[in-house]
Amino acid sequence: MRKASNLAHRTIGTVLVVASVLALNEAFLNGSRSLRIAWSGLVTVIGVLFVLSLLFRHELRLLPGWLADLAEDPQERQHLIMGLLLTAGGLVEFTHAKGWTTALIWHYAWPGVLLVIGVMFALHAQHGSHDAAMRAVRFHRLLGGTLIAAGLLAAGHALWRSLSWAYLWPIALLVAAVLLISYREPEGGWEG
Repeated sequence: MRKASNLAHRTIGTVLVVASVLALNEAFLNGSRSLRIAWSGLVTVIGVLFVLSLLFRHELRLLPGWLADLAEDPQERQHLIMGLLLTAGGLVEFTHAKGWTTALIWHYAWPGVLLVIGVMFALHAQHGSHDAAMRAVRFHRLLGGTLIAAGLLAAGHALWRSLSWAYLWPIALLVAAVLLISYREPEGGWEG
């Protein structure tokens, strides 16, 4: 489980590095539609793949076991919700970039996703020995705070549409992505 968790952190972190660099380039190019389509599509795809990986980790024939895990394990529920939020937030941004919707209220979906996922990381349940859980909690609080900052900065960009805000939130997301890549489940994680 530790290896699978580390792989998930690295994979999602790597995709978010690419997405944040694309979003930062979108800002440099003063709102490049193609770059917005690219990063939002990438976020949508990684959200879907993350949800599917949670399901297939137990194999489809073990669907009742996964549903039982969702009922009993707060960490499993949080992971599922995070994957669904990434999918929804990316999809809303993608539909905006494609011009399929222009409602201003949807500009707040992506900032909301970052904020909610940040809070979830700050409160993320941990498995393992007491020492391992405490180390993981400290890291996840830092990651959560960074994502909350990215969400607030993205909300500032949605509210004021100023170019300076457009640069800030992708930088905060990039920091969060690097944190995800660097994270390794501590010794004693997923034990006990």
